[in-house]
Amino acid sequence: MLRVKSMLRPTVITRQPVPYLRMRYENTRTGGGSVGPSRGFTTLDVLERELRLLEGAPGSFVEFENSRGDVWHVEWDGSWLVNGTPQEAPPSEEWTASALGCP
Repeated sequence: MLRVKSMLRPTVITRQPVPYLRMRYENTRTGGGSVGPSRGFTTLDVLERELRLLEGAPGSFVEFENSRGDVWHVEWDGSWLVNGTPQEAPPSEEWTASALGCP
């Protein structure tokens, strides 16, 4: 019930859409991370913040899942890796929204 009240707010008619998002992460620089091996529900702003914090933190990762069960694993290990494929730039907000199926 707490998740519904704090994340979805179904009684607020003017609320913005909330994407289905489950995530786990570990950041070696900040010491932050999720507890256990399972992905937990979170919000888009938390995902975007943790993706930004990856740069410069070797061995860190963010793993997230959308409503279709598609999973992305983003790492920083001196360069960006998304599902094991090197990337030239960090994931953008547009890429993240597209991965989650947001308009």
